[in-house]
Amino acid sequence: MIKIFYNQLKNENVFSTLMQNNMPHAVLLLGDSHKCSIFARFMIAKILDKNPLEYAKNPYIHTDVSELPENLGTISIDDIREFKQTAQKKAVFSQKICLIESMQKMTRQAQNAILKLIEDPPGDTYFIFTAPNVIELLNTIVSRVTKIYLKPISRGDCAQILPQLITECSQQQANHLSNLFDGNLEWCVKFAELGTTNKMLTIVEKLGTYIEKNKLYKLSLELCKISDRENLILFLNCLKFILWQKLRNENKKIEPHKFFLALTVINKTLEKLNQNTNVNLTTGWLLASLYA
Repeated sequence: MIKIFYNQLKNENVFSTLMQNNMPHAVLLLGDSHKCSIFARFMIAKILDKNPLEYAKNPYIHTDVSELPENLGTISIDDIREFKQTAQKKAVFSQKICLIESMQKMTRQAQNAILKLIEDPPGDTYFIFTAPNVIELLNTIVSRVTKIYLKPISRGDCAQILPQLITECSQQQANHLSNLFDGNLEWCVKFAELGTTNKMLTIVEKLGTYIEKNKLYKLSLELCKISDRENLILFLNCLKFILWQKLRNENKKIEPHKFFLALTVINKTLEKLNQNTNVNLTTGWLLASLYA
């Protein structure tokens, strides 16, 4: 996987440009989280004067590298305050490197706190951030960092990488997932981690088709079969992604207002489910709203 991304980035000229020029003090990598994460390691290796491929494979703990834990659900202002204490320490060797992945998880208060650090950075300190896009980020942050947009992963590369990340995922299933999610590695990983069967994937594809063709009765029959909260949340997020894909592909048969209505209802349903509302009642509300 690392070598695939390394070759992609070389072809995109992003890597060579950074290798030749002075590194900006604050960089925001935008794109697939896996690709951004590995590219961030390449950048750290450049600053530390290490081999990019070797460092990305084995990113060891370095005195001058501060990272926020990746497993945080939401990055709070307390997380940033603790991070700032480490970030503001002087470098032991030459440069200090601060890495925050999935910046979109930061609360508004946390973003404002990190903004102050970006605006007045300690000497010889580099900040590397990653996010899928800039939608959930403060404009003041976006305007103060150097943005690097990484190209989407192709379906072929996604299908090749997926079995490396999820060993239980067969190549056939990887191909199916990659085609379904148009090479979106994050969604492929989510479904592969669940051990998703082809039958489940077929159901997801059906849901998008039922909305597209206004077959709401069939849609309701399928949704009523999903009684588990986590599975319903996953399926609805997946459905939302597929609807966006259909809109993005500019299918002339699609009525945009119908899809935007469905997306709005799905978002509200997800909010309800995340507030621990009754699954069956919430599903009923979703279907009633779609029928309205």
